[in-house]
Amino acid sequence: MCYDGGHGRCAEEAWRLASFLTPDDANPLLALGTVYVSRGDLTSAQGVLEAAQSRAPTNPEVHNNLGVLYARAGDHRRAVAAFLWARELQPGVAAVERNLAYSLHALGEPAQALAHYEAALALGSPPADTLVNTAIAYYEVGRLNEAADAARRALDYDASLSAAHTVLGAVALDRRQVEEALPHLNRALVLDPANSRAYAFLGLFYELIDQPGRAVAALERALSVAQDDSLRDLVRLHLDRVRVEEANLQSGREGSVPSP
Repeated sequence: MCYDGGHGRCAEEAWRLASFLTPDDANPLLALGTVYVSRGDLTSAQGVLEAAQSRAPTNPEVHNNLGVLYARAGDHRRAVAAFLWARELQPGVAAVERNLAYSLHALGEPAQALAHYEAALALGSPPADTLVNTAIAYYEVGRLNEAADAARRALDYDASLSAAHTVLGAVALDRRQVEEALPHLNRALVLDPANSRAYAFLGLFYELIDQPGRAVAALERALSVAQDDSLRDLVRLHLDRVRVEEANLQSGREGSVPSP
């Protein structure tokens, strides 16, 4: 009760005491791990959750919580291993399927992630976030119709999903439907001004309509807000190419001779 009232330190001591009094029970350690995660203390959370795993190696909740912890720390390979254990111990849990899909996706395996996103949705995972991640994975494997459909379905649940508009803009851009792409990309950036992927696709949009100066500006903005190293590398490649295009265009203008 003290934790529910906002007294995290009280909860920490209570769960520590419970863990000491019931050395064969993993549940107090699971609860203590939740306290640490909510506080942002991932190191302490890992220690108690791994202790819980030692107490209850066949408890699927312990493995799932460890996977979530590893994913938050950016160690998605360990996260996948933990989620797979949780799934083997208790199949058919929506949260485990969703978590497994997310970490596989983060490892650059969208095709593998899709099966688990779809399983999570079938099992009743909260649809908006899961659908938008499914849409992103569909786009990444080139299944554009399904990507657009999943993004629209996500927006039906939550119209404020910037990532869903990004997918719709990207699909339209791939189809050279420039008049449809721009409103979605602009809407994505209104909803989330730090959406680096929307800026990146906006840069590609301006490149497509032969406006390299605006393309450079959008790609530079994408680079400045990107949190993902692989995305930064990709944006840099596009940016270098568009800068060359802009320089060539400028050189052509400067070298032209006015007609009499």
